[in-house]
Amino acid sequence: MHSPESANFYPIPSTISLLGGALAIDGARRLDTPMGIVEVAVGRSLDLLDGPVARALDQTSELGAAIDATTDKLAGLAMLTSEWRKEIAPRSALVAIAAQNVANGVATFVAQRRHPDQGLRPSPAGKRAMFAQNVALGAYAVSHVVAERQPRAAQALRGLGHLATAVGVGYYGLRATAGYVRRATA
Repeated sequence: MHSPESANFYPIPSTISLLGGALAIDGARRLDTPMGIVEVAVGRSLDLLDGPVARALDQTSELGAAIDATTDKLAGLAMLTSEWRKEIAPRSALVAIAAQNVANGVATFVAQRRHPDQGLRPSPAGKRAMFAQNVALGAYAVSHVVAERQPRAAQALRGLGHLATAVGVGYYGLRATAGYVRRATA
């Protein structure tokens, strides 16, 4: 029997998702070095391509969305953990980003259990929140690396990290969380 379209595995977009996640996770271990930052940046940039490639090739599926979401969360967790352990970013920013992602993950899990036909695709606000959170974590990491040689640049990057955290957790993050909770409680 043929599996439903939503369960199809399409190798090109899924490979992009998996490669991007693997690069980001590997780079996160060295997020206090320029090469680690580059590896994370390349990995997270690939995450911006998997969805458009899937749509362009007409290869979208719920399985692909699940692979993308899983690699996103694992890469984000690796970055948060590294920045916590290496004291790269303010702990308050890391806790806020982690808490918002946990809330979204729980709400998405509940929504999927209650309404399996709805799918796993993130909302536009969720994608924007994740982008802003990635900018925040990246800005904090680069700030940490350049702090001794370029203190003014480090200070500006830290300010960007604070702003991106506020946008990613506050402005877009709260909208995303509200939407995920609405899906879970509908």
